[in-house]
Amino acid sequence: MERPRARPLGTVLLRGANVITMRGGEVVRNADVVIKDNRIVAVGARSQVRVPAGARVMDVAGDTIIPGLIDVHAHFDIPRGVVDPGTWEFATNLAYGVTSVREPQSMTNDIFVYSDLVEAGDMPGPRIFSTGPGLFAQPNFQSYQDVLQAVTRYARYYKTNLLKSYEVGDRQTRQWVIRACRELHMMPTTEGGADLR
Repeated sequence: MERPRARPLGTVLLRGANVITMRGGEVVRNADVVIKDNRIVAVGARSQVRVPAGARVMDVAGDTIIPGLIDVHAHFDIPRGVVDPGTWEFATNLAYGVTSVREPQSMTNDIFVYSDLVEAGDMPGPRIFSTGPGLFAQPNFQSYQDVLQAVTRYARYYKTNLLKSYEVGDRQTRQWVIRACRELHMMPTTEGGADLR
């Protein structure tokens, strides 16, 4: 099943906030921020940027606007087996300015469902990138083909380019995981605390 990614259309002018830019410590006071079709197209001092005709004006005087924050090690305690679009954790992250998260190991595949819900506009939340469940030593990999088959499942069915390789076995097995990830254009972690040699 496919659905288009949610993409707000139209033009909005955010007027009057203090804007912290991505240019060092620059702060634009009493700024205008123009957003068109879900993209910031202009930021500048009030009345110094071109505002397209028909833009909806929102008074945000007294507020501060910052670039979106990215949490590269986010864990969520989501219900297993029951998808709840009302789960508070995603909306809370967004409310505090976190616009993207990288979840380095989910305990359930449902994290991909939540990612799809956000992308489709059916649930508020940051963009969610995840490894899905970690790849552990339990399958008892015996060959490169065993590992390639397991990693392929992540790449093809989970549609992720990230893999949590967590103590998958001995040195040979960890090298097989890295090789399979390279072949499938994935980025693995290489955590091997069980056997430091």
